[in-house]
Amino acid sequence: ELAAQILELKQQLVDLDKKRNSTREALGCFRPKNRTFDEQNDKLWSCTGGFFMKIPAKHVKIMLQSDQEKVEKEIEETRLQIKRALVMIHRYRGSDLDSHSLKLILQEAKQISEDSNGNATDKKLDSVRGGSLDSGR
Repeated sequence: ELAAQILELKQQLVDLDKKRNSTREALGCFRPKNRTFDEQNDKLWSCTGGFFMKIPAKHVKIMLQSDQEKVEKEIEETRLQIKRALVMIHRYRGSDLDSHSLKLILQEAKQISEDSNGNATDKKLDSVRGGSLDSGR
């Protein structure tokens, strides 16, 4: 079940990456050397909610930037979910992951947890480490 979840999350990551790239390309038309319109006064055609509408260019840019930020956050959350699932698989299966890879995953998960929750989750991650990581050396 965890393996299937990881595969789904990886596919979601691919889809999010495609969305991020298309948004980045759309934002590229707002760069000064690529711009063929007046950002303050012109209206641009935009597909919003399945409908094409003419929207002021400055609002289109704000919407695209907002979408870009949301996609970036979703990508980070998905990557964290994948890492958590990998740790769970390692708990159940033992040594499927080499100790170096698991150590890197745990270090990054610990850093993310500290950034978002303080030191509250340190003990949980330390309990995952056990003796299996040190025995790999």
